[in-house]
Amino acid sequence: MLEEVVINALRNLKLATFEEIRKYLREVRKEEFLDIELRKALARLVREGKVEKIPDPKRSKFLFRLSPSTLEDAGS
Repeated sequence: MLEEVVINALRNLKLATFEEIRKYLREVRKEEFLDIELRKALARLVREGKVEKIPDPKRSKFLFRLSPSTLEDAGS
């Protein structure tokens, strides 16, 4: 499922924009998906509290990172 792939990507990237996540998944992980599918997956993860969405006014973008609860789940 794309959500699991996004969580794994954020474990490696730590803090990333949508574009950085997309580039990582396509170039490093060789994943195939539509941009809208990735946007929906990120939105779902934010709503579920697994990923945090942080505004970056300097870059006029949002940054995404794993929430502390998701990081704790990975550690156990």
